[in-house]
Amino acid sequence: MTNAENLSAAARAANLLHAAVPITLAAGALAVAAFRRLPATAWALAGTVAGSALAFALAGGFAAAIAAATGSAATTLPQTVLLAFVGLLGVALTRFSSSYLAGEHNEGAFAGWLLTTLAGATTVLATGNLLVLSLAWVATSLSLQQLLTFYRDRPWALVAAREKFLAGRCADFCMLIATSLLAMRAGTLGIDELTAMAARQELGEEARVAMCFVAVAALLKCAQMPFHGWLLRVMEAPTPVSALLHAGVVNLGGFVLLRLAPLLADAPVARWLLIVVGAATAVTAALASSMQPSVKSALAWSTCAQMGFLMLQCGLGLFEMALLHLVAHSAYKAHAFLTAASTVQASAIDALAPPGRPTGPAARIVAGLGGAALVLAIGVAIDGVAAFTPATAVGAAILALALTPLLEARRDAGGGGIVRRGLVATAVVGAWFGLHDGLRHALGLADLPPAGWWQAAAALALLLPLPAIRLLLAWRAGHPKVAALHASCQRGWFLDEWFTRIALRTWRSSPFRRDTDFAPDLADTPHART
Repeated sequence: MTNAENLSAAARAANLLHAAVPITLAAGALAVAAFRRLPATAWALAGTVAGSALAFALAGGFAAAIAAATGSAATTLPQTVLLAFVGLLGVALTRFSSSYLAGEHNEGAFAGWLLTTLAGATTVLATGNLLVLSLAWVATSLSLQQLLTFYRDRPWALVAAREKFLAGRCADFCMLIATSLLAMRAGTLGIDELTAMAARQELGEEARVAMCFVAVAALLKCAQMPFHGWLLRVMEAPTPVSALLHAGVVNLGGFVLLRLAPLLADAPVARWLLIVVGAATAVTAALASSMQPSVKSALAWSTCAQMGFLMLQCGLGLFEMALLHLVAHSAYKAHAFLTAASTVQASAIDALAPPGRPTGPAARIVAGLGGAALVLAIGVAIDGVAAFTPATAVGAAILALALTPLLEARRDAGGGGIVRRGLVATAVVGAWFGLHDGLRHALGLADLPPAGWWQAAAALALLLPLPAIRLLLAWRAGHPKVAALHASCQRGWFLDEWFTRIALRTWRSSPFRRDTDFAPDLADTPHART
């Protein structure tokens, strides 16, 4: 056998093993459905299926690494990484859910729908056909709907599911329009063929219009404002559902944009849409997240903010950093939700301790300037002045903003704590710049046109209110107007309430009072449960 044949075999093996992941999960879901009235058997079977899917994903990743190292085409890096992560998430969720839901009514059916949702998500990741991807995205949303309504006696869980359903169907409609436009223009639905044609500038205006619809679909599926309220209320669903949604499903919009990156790079209207909506959502949700009284509420707002930053990165063409952000956020949120109970207990214990002396506006300004100086120094040291393209400059500004809380010199902290935080910040910035070029070449995106200075300036202008409002809240916390601003920021400027009212009007009988048309005061929305 020749060397070329060996390389081709490795690439084919990677594709086959990755295709086996959703097939295994789908077959397992059908098998679990047959034992839904025998919970112990259903969970044992679900665990075996999830473990098998993880084994296929890891084996496929190994084969893809061999193919990539030898120059043979295989599945893309995002597919390889995310399939392995979702496979690991599936194993963790089946083990956690089997004990978390022990004794609950219909827990066997929950196991089946969990595997079905994982099968849909992994199909989105593994397929190379745009129509299959779109239909799998629809199937993922519909099966997740069954998990969101597991507790049918919780009205706010039903409201969240209804809002998710309405937003999801609008997104599905947009995605199918985009698929039709690309099929008519290109004559193919193969994603690799479409991206190759986009690189050769062969798709024309139809592809730009199609990517506008893809961008809208991603914004809706990623809970961007003002269609974000459902993501905040899914805490009424079981904790494993929150972990699955925040760590594995809501991120799929970012993956679709990564998969179609060459088409998106040539669609300026779609990129502007992602920049404006993503930045506005990131600022509003980040402010709300820092003001929540509940751990789970803060996590939900944090996911909304992180998806906004993910959309912004895709709009700016920072696809390599979007992939890194996606994986890191998914891993963090999976751990955060599955350990939420212990986190809440630790927070309650911390609340009993004497409060430390808070930092003032001056300390925050110094920390922000220190973070900016650190990012600038390390960026120039690693890549030179040329590292700061318009898009990279925005990414560096976001990184400096994220480092500000870490670098704040709290008055009750010792010198050792400051040194440790400085070392962590240095490592984070070094990793960010170090991975930037390597990932961009690994994704095959080095030749894509970068964002212009106008787009970068707009993104920075939209992000500016975040540090400004935080400084104002710290400087004049006792002022009545500042207190009113704090309340508005905490509720996300109340932007989700109109869509919630629309969702409530779609019921003939309110879920809050089955026998009347009563609609609740949205200010009475419950805090997240633990």
